[in-house]
Amino acid sequence: MMCARRLGSMGGVLFAGVFRMGAIAADEGHDATLPAFVVTATREGVPADELAVVVDRYGVDALDPAAVLAIDEALSDSAAFSLFRRSSSVSANPTAQGVSLRNIGPSGASRSLVLFDGVPLNDPFGGWVAWSKLPRANLGAVEIVRGGGGSAWGGAALSGVVQVMSSEVAETTRITGEIGAFGTRRVEAVTGASFGVSERAEVRVGGRWLASDGFFALRGEDRGPIDRSLDLRHTLVHGDLDIALGERWSVRVGGRYFDEERGNGTPFQRNASEETAAHMRLRGELRPGVVATVVGYAQSQRFESGFSAVNAMRTQETPSLDQFDVPATAQGLGATLAWGGAEVGRFTAGIDLRQVRGETREAFLWGANGFQRLRFAGGSQQSGGAFVVHHREWGDGLFLTAGLRVDHWRDFDGHRRETNSTTGATLRDESFATRDGWEWSPSLGVVRHVGERWRVRGQAYRAFRAPTLNERYRPFRVGNVATEANPALAIETLDGVEVGVDWSAGSWTVSGGLFAVRLDDAVANVTLSSTPALVQRQRDNLERVVVHGFEAQASWRVTSRLSLRGDLLLSRAEVREASRAPGLVGARLPQTPESVVTGRVLWQSERGFRAEAAVRAVSAQFEDDANSLRLPAATVIDLHVSWPVGVGGRIYFAADNLSDEDVTVGSVADGRFSFDAPRRVRAGVEWVF
Repeated sequence: MMCARRLGSMGGVLFAGVFRMGAIAADEGHDATLPAFVVTATREGVPADELAVVVDRYGVDALDPAAVLAIDEALSDSAAFSLFRRSSSVSANPTAQGVSLRNIGPSGASRSLVLFDGVPLNDPFGGWVAWSKLPRANLGAVEIVRGGGGSAWGGAALSGVVQVMSSEVAETTRITGEIGAFGTRRVEAVTGASFGVSERAEVRVGGRWLASDGFFALRGEDRGPIDRSLDLRHTLVHGDLDIALGERWSVRVGGRYFDEERGNGTPFQRNASEETAAHMRLRGELRPGVVATVVGYAQSQRFESGFSAVNAMRTQETPSLDQFDVPATAQGLGATLAWGGAEVGRFTAGIDLRQVRGETREAFLWGANGFQRLRFAGGSQQSGGAFVVHHREWGDGLFLTAGLRVDHWRDFDGHRRETNSTTGATLRDESFATRDGWEWSPSLGVVRHVGERWRVRGQAYRAFRAPTLNERYRPFRVGNVATEANPALAIETLDGVEVGVDWSAGSWTVSGGLFAVRLDDAVANVTLSSTPALVQRQRDNLERVVVHGFEAQASWRVTSRLSLRGDLLLSRAEVREASRAPGLVGARLPQTPESVVTGRVLWQSERGFRAEAAVRAVSAQFEDDANSLRLPAATVIDLHVSWPVGVGGRIYFAADNLSDEDVTVGSVADGRFSFDAPRRVRAGVEWVF
């Protein structure tokens, strides 16, 4: 749902009465049936208006699988949310699907933690997020915690947390079928049932198959015989079993299988993913008012991807890298304990343990007889942390939330081995020293209610992120750009402050706030040299990056049938210190627009007809660290309508990028640009019985 046209119309879009209240969770524009509680910020439910964090909460209607093809497209309704590039996950390379919140260091390795029912979705090897792994038909809500105020989750939550939560098991069956432009076909189903085992058991199973012939990333005049469309096919199967253990305890076990293949624009540039994952959650009361939760998970996955260079006439490609196998595993355990009451406030404490291992196995250095080199590079990471969060009312309308988390991280078994693929001779054999350290993440938030309509809030926090295995150990090449790994990368740390004011009256809610963060030792791809034939970069730490901004949200329920909401983010992310790349000082971070505006209009009839129009406008941004490749401003408008048929059925129609705008995604070569999807029309039917 990203963008294309000049921001000259942005002011009109912004103040046309279309605002969304991001600081108050579960407002009527998202889902009026949801309680105004936030669970992600402190890992236990806290009333939204008692928290200083800014939280976007999306309910069932906003996540409607009929409205958008992918969940990240629905979350783009938040001005603070984007993927690394402007493409949605429907067409983006999986390694470019990391989450950016508030423009705090966009990267393929997400600086935000993404969870599904408390289990991390961030890739064990690279940190990116495969949004296709998420089921659509049984989602209950999504919470986006902006900034480092969600530091109770640890290192991956440097710039915020996105938590996707499934709905309760329902004894119904939901089936959706869809067809659309570019040969898009989707079938998704989920069914639930209950039966007696012990006290009670509920089971839910579902799956999705999606395929698309895809669109061309290059426009017609720039394409050559070698270019192919960005085709996609994936299959997802998932299931959960909930069992009640007496009156106070329950256990959930479940898993998923995911398989995907994508085309990235040429015959050789394709990728494939396969994952098997399992999870468990035990929750209950140790005694009245004392709630314990234990979550465990394990995943095993494989990934493969091809990279190439294309000649100027786009008639031939030369393979540059065949990442033929990237096995990765992750295991984790988290336990929390929540207790307290009105007199002493509410406490949440817990621990998290996680271990990941991954290795890239790839062929490189193309010659007359094929690839001449083999590379095996990777390692292992362990992390463990303990936290405590205290929330209480300190007086009439004054609320305080204080948290402290301590983490220990360890990188070990780092290696990089390269051999001659013809003779088997060893050309490079490195084992990297074990690295470890301790990090602490304090946070403090204060909220003051002034009368019945006003709320003032402020918070300060510190967070960190450890570089991924991919960043430390794996060099790569895309086209004429070669990027070297760096096993000596330092830990990223972030210090942030923010203040805001919220107002609500009747059918209106309005919010505004300022934030400023300092990101030290930010991992970046730094350009070392550049020629038309080859651009050489290396992953390195930038000593200091500063991001400051203003955000505003509002919503207005005009009538019982019509509602408007919108969101604004103004920010600037720039390099302040970079001793090893002094030329970058003062440069904006790549992929960081200075202005983002979103808006949505929703109308619903008494008989169930529903119509929505959404807009997202983004200012110009740069493709590279040197700010030499400028991507123009962009605006996208989406339309979705649906109406009921029969008992439990409905038909829907959607037009994404309704005005067929050119959405520039990146620079390819020789002045050519790649683009996101043109107008995409879809239609489908859904039945619930």
